[in-house]
This record gives sequence, structure tokens and C-alpha cells, in this order.
Amino acid sequence: MGNLDLTTDIDSMLDIQCHEINSPEICKSLITKKYSFKVISLNIRSVKKNLDTLLVYIHRTNLEFDILILTECRLNDSTIIDSIPGYDSHFTLHNINQNGGVVAYTKSSWCATVTEPSFDEACCLIIDIPNVVTIFGIYRSPAFRDFSIFLSALNDNLEIHKNKKSVILAGDININTLSSESTEYLCLLAEHGFIPAITMPTRLTSCLDHGFVKSKFPAIGIVCNSDITDHKIVIVGLTTNEKRSIQRSRMIIDYDGVGDELASVDWSVVTALDNVDKAVEMLMELIKTAIANNSKEIKISRSKYVIQPWITPGLLRCTRHRDRLHAKLKQFPNDEILEITYKRYRNFHNMLLRKLRIEYEKQELQSNSGDPKLLWKTIKRICNTNKIKNCQATELTTIGANTVDSLNTCNKFFSTVGENLAKRIIQEIDVTEDQLANNVPDTNGPMDSFFLEPTDELELYVSRLPAIVSPFGVVLQKLSSRMQREHKDQF
Repeated sequence: MGNLDLTTDIDSMLDIQCHEINSPEICKSLITKKYSFKVISLNIRSVKKNLDTLLVYIHRTNLEFDILILTECRLNDSTIIDSIPGYDSHFTLHNINQNGGVVAYTKSSWCATVTEPSFDEACCLIIDIPNVVTIFGIYRSPAFRDFSIFLSALNDNLEIHKNKKSVILAGDININTLSSESTEYLCLLAEHGFIPAITMPTRLTSCLDHGFVKSKFPAIGIVCNSDITDHKIVIVGLTTNEKRSIQRSRMIIDYDGVGDELASVDWSVVTALDNVDKAVEMLMELIKTAIANNSKEIKISRSKYVIQPWITPGLLRCTRHRDRLHAKLKQFPNDEILEITYKRYRNFHNMLLRKLRIEYEKQELQSNSGDPKLLWKTIKRICNTNKIKNCQATELTTIGANTVDSLNTCNKFFSTVGENLAKRIIQEIDVTEDQLANNVPDTNGPMDSFFLEPTDELELYVSRLPAIVSPFGVVLQKLSSRMQREHKDQF
């Protein structure tokens, strides 16, 4: 019975259908709700140049992808990775050549852990979503003719993650899986339990952009025709047992209803209180209750959800027309008039895309120019200088035996940084605090000086005086300040 179950599982794993489509609007009919986890991959040929065009393509699919894998991103030390709302960006630091580099966008709600492993002759990011799936995003340059070093590194990294229940390998590997040269590569992946989800050409007649899946759940592969680069877009859908709530929602407040409810409130219960703090607390509670009673959360339809606000309906119509010209040119590649028409329209589309984004960002800056806080927030978003917040802090919470001990250790370290630094300085120069203080010629130095006199008994005594213990609290504060000044003047 066990062997029969194993055979059934193998047969179901081998049945990963791969589809080729010409229009991104078809994706939604193929990737149904059953495939709850979706990965899209593309050799983007410069992430700075073609990311916006890819985002328009993704918007047309009417799907919400969990992971974006971009290869051949042409990363260098000065490259700034654009942000995408709702996603965290990650990129490789060790790139094999000037055209290399992998950029990964992960859905923020997953709180994924992304690492860059040691990988010979390739760039790689490993995206781990605990108890759900692990994704390998890989770019291997075609300059390396010998596969042996790459295969050895791939085997080592797959061996580390062999216990993961679901793994997806995606990226531009530059090994044609439709030719006999890929035999050793395919055998290695088969040994680790991977099944190909992409079995159609992704560049001309070669399958260079791969999508392999190791999972007991159903999967699907899609190859999408696109003129973003000379590589086609690869999509892998996977079924998972993880259920997430839809994040596309908005809170609607009926302000008229809030006003009517507050108008009917008996405010004497607030004004009759003698304690100001309790009165403020009750006032805020009444206002919060009125807002909560007149608010409702509505879900935004995926068709009305835009991945970038500058993507307009006109731009989408222009993109569809460009794709139709591109498809027609592929049917008649020798038609010079059609080729000229397509290239002119493609350039017009790219110019329109850049213009719409620039105009949107300019309008955002002008509308927030009166509020410095919003203005700087907008500038950081446009310049992509916002820091990525990591939802996980495993390195800090695993120092001690448990989370509480770990946090106590961290708190103790930071609370004693100044004390330990002072002790170390005193030991290194072999003097006491008083001797060090006497070396300062003028204790009444400039206001921007960092010099602090050693703490004495009088300062400790004054610091213990309560701020307000009686009607004479203010007097005591002024007296303590005066005592401190007189004490310093004596020295």
C-alpha cells in the first residue's frame, strides 16, 4: 500500500503542465485560486531600465505575485533599487560580472528571510518563508562553458535545504534544458526531487529561464511572450496549505454619522469630572467609540488595485497595442514597414511610461510642499531611501536560553555601553576619573563640548529631590539648580 501511494505521488508530481501565452490577461484563467503562491521571473536586462515596464505587465495579469525574481540586473555599488508598494526588495552583493546580479521582491506580509549564499559561477538569493516554501533565485552567466563548478555549488546549497517541504528554483541559468547538454543538470535536480514546471522555449528556441518545483502540492508553469527583453517571462504557481487574509482593504468613515452620534452625547459626564486626566480619557473614549460605530472596512477588488499609482488606463491601452504590433511582427519578421511601425510605437510607449511616472512624482512633491514631514516622506519614497523593516529578529531572540533571557542580555549590553567604554578608557590610560578631570583646563567650556565632570555626592543628592512633592515643589527645583551652580563656582 505504501508503494502504491508513493507511485501515485510521483505521477501527480510529474504532471506539471506548462502553458505558453501571448497576452498577460490570460494568466488569470490559468492560475486559479488553487495556486495560492505565485512566482514571476524575468531576465530583465537592467532593473533600472525595464522595471517599470514589467510592473505594467504584472498589472495587466490581474494577479498578485508573492515573489518577483529578476536576473541580469546589471547591479553595481551605486545602483538604487526601486521600491514597489507592498514588497520588500533584496539584491545580491557579490555579482559575477557587470551584467550580473539578482533582485528579489518579496511580499511584505510573508516576512521572508533572504540570504545570499556562497555560489561559484552564479549569483543567488535564497528566500525562505518558514513552513511554506523556499525559493532559489539564480543567475548564471553564459560566459561559463563548463557546468561542473556550478553544478557542484548548486548541489551543496540544495543539500542544505533538502528538508524543506516545498522548494522552487527560478532564474536565468543559461543551460538549455531542451538539448542534450542539460542531462547532468537535469539529473542533479531530479536526484533532489525537482520537477520542471517550464518545458517550453524562453529565448528563441532554447529554454534558458527555468522553473523547477519540489513539492507534494500541485503546481503550474507559464511562459509569457513579452517584448520587455529578448527573454520571455516565466511564472510558476504552487498550491500551499497556508491561508492568508487579503490585504487589499480600506477603512471608510462616515463623518456625518460620527458628528450626529457625538451631537447626541451627554457631555455632562465629562465636564463634571474633577480629575483632568480622567476627563480627557473619557472624552477620547467617546470619540473613538463614535468613529468605530460609523466605520466599515471594504475590500478592494484586484481589478481596481494598482501596483503603482502612475499606471493609467491610457497607458494600459497603449501597452496592449504595442504587444499586438510585437506579435504581428513575429509572424511577419521580414515586413520592414511593420518593423519600423512597431519600433516607433515601442519607443513612444517607453517615453509615455517615463513621462507619466515623472509627472506623478512631481505632482506628489508639489501637493506635499506645505508639510515638511510629508514632503521628506515623499522624497524618500521617490529616491528609494526608505529602510527595509525586518519583521523577524531571530539573531537577537536566540542569544539566551529563551526569548526573555535573550532580550535581557541585549538590554544589559546597550545599557552598559557607556559604563564599559569609560572603564576601558580609564584602564588603557591608567588614571582615575579625578585625575582625568583635573587635566581639563577650563570646566566651563563651550556649549557643544562633550566633556562631563565626574558625578559627586551632591549631584546624586540633588537628583533625588522630587520634582513636585508639595506646593513648594517648584521652589525646590529652583533651589536645587542654584545649589548646583554655586557648587561649580567654588571649583
